[in-house]
Amino acid sequence: MKRILCFGDSNTYGLAFSPEKGPYRLDEEHRWTCLLQKELGPEYRIIEEGLNGRTTAYDVPASDTPPLFDAPNFASRNGAAFLPMCLESHSPLDLVILNLGTNDSTKLFGLGTPDIVEGMRTLVEIVRAKPPVMVFPTPRILIIAPVPLSPLAMKDAMMTDEGALKRSAELAGEYEKLAEELACDFFDLNTIPCHELVDGVHLTEESHAAAAHALAEKIRSLAL
Repeated sequence: MKRILCFGDSNTYGLAFSPEKGPYRLDEEHRWTCLLQKELGPEYRIIEEGLNGRTTAYDVPASDTPPLFDAPNFASRNGAAFLPMCLESHSPLDLVILNLGTNDSTKLFGLGTPDIVEGMRTLVEIVRAKPPVMVFPTPRILIIAPVPLSPLAMKDAMMTDEGALKRSAELAGEYEKLAEELACDFFDLNTIPCHELVDGVHLTEESHAAAAHALAEKIRSLAL
């Protein structure tokens, strides 16, 4: 059985919104991680590690944060801080999927596109820098370029502005360069047939299904 860790943010967790429900989590019939498991079958084991608000390698600023980021445990949203424990907990792994960068793009963090790319580089280095106690082979790494924020996200003026839209749109090209430099695999979510964002940030149910199908094809091509 091939073990695959899906390490991401709310679009890996399956956060969704509707006028009737407000925020809710997509169930196992609609999340791309669960659909990916169905597509790949019993020869693969998909491990979900999505967390709302997760960044590549950056802490949430301590002041002037929106209420959503005000929880006492929000420091745990730094992906680089949690990834080492996560890797050790779920090893052995054959593939680690890194699906982050959207939250880094928001104006809350004051980052530039190069900073976000360096955050992703840090995650790759963490995957490859195994603790001495780990005797398992180093997993392959698949970097995913997220769907860029859309103007709908600007309804939340505390989080998103024109700069955030620009940064998130630049990630696909920059992540592809990084993947080539670091000999990682790469997949651009913008290439799937359906990549709408229901609120300018989060994937629709249709997008989750399209992503699962496309990623299944990509993963099979890797011959893990």
